[in-house]
Amino acid sequence: MISGSASTGIWAMNNTEKERIAVLAGSPADPEGLYAAGCDEVILAYDGLSLAAVRKAQQILHGTGWMLNAVFFEDEKGQVQKVLAQLQAGTGSIYFSDPALCAWADEYGMTDRLVYRPDTLAVSAPDLLWWMKQGIRSVCVSPLLTLEEILAIGDACPDCEVTVHGHLPMSFSRRPLLSSFGAQKGRFDYTLQEETRQEHYPAYEDERGTLIYTDYVQCSFTEILQMREHGIHRFFIDGSFLGEEELMDAVRGYRTVLDGADPRKVEEEYRKKYRSVLSSGYYREKTIE
Repeated sequence: MISGSASTGIWAMNNTEKERIAVLAGSPADPEGLYAAGCDEVILAYDGLSLAAVRKAQQILHGTGWMLNAVFFEDEKGQVQKVLAQLQAGTGSIYFSDPALCAWADEYGMTDRLVYRPDTLAVSAPDLLWWMKQGIRSVCVSPLLTLEEILAIGDACPDCEVTVHGHLPMSFSRRPLLSSFGAQKGRFDYTLQEETRQEHYPAYEDERGTLIYTDYVQCSFTEILQMREHGIHRFFIDGSFLGEEELMDAVRGYRTVLDGADPRKVEEEYRKKYRSVLSSGYYREKTIE
């Protein structure tokens, strides 16, 4: 079942700290406020070259990172290379999932700015360490791992990145699963409900296909300090389907926790203010026994 309801500038990244919070912005208009809220790098999704349920940027803004995580066809190589050439003047991270982009970025001397984000595929320390040996900036750990598994990866690969907050991508299909049933592309107010379940899963479709996300918001206020203790210092917040104020409050919350605030009190205040279903996800539940 599908349900829905109607509804430029240059920013400098915050000074480098031991713990870095990167945020996928819900809109290109968000960066200034997100930096003020305490994040270290705002990530924008580039229109046509990214898989993300956010409003895409259609021009390069320096002082931000970029999500170029689509899987590309050979005839798109020129378009991707043109964007990479424009990004040479910046220093922001470039998130990717297609290994081809790694080869193309190397042609521009930008390998050290790449962050490999293969959604659910980076599941072990050897996986991450192999990619780090290619000279890239970081690798995003699969959100399907338990906290114990993530901490073990942190011990072996402290340069890894962990998604600590946001709706998690469940599946991607190149099929137009929403518009095939009369829905409009590019809207953020659709959800899918299975016949045998009560949950409503946020869904988004653009020209590349359809993304379906978890009904809950991954929450790590009480786990992020453990991650830091095991050497992890890069944290990612996904702004997909989160309101601007809700996203900024999440950034403020994690920053205050890293600065010494009581994580339980921060989480309690966040829960009181927002109706999002917060969950620890797979931190305490193995996906495969």
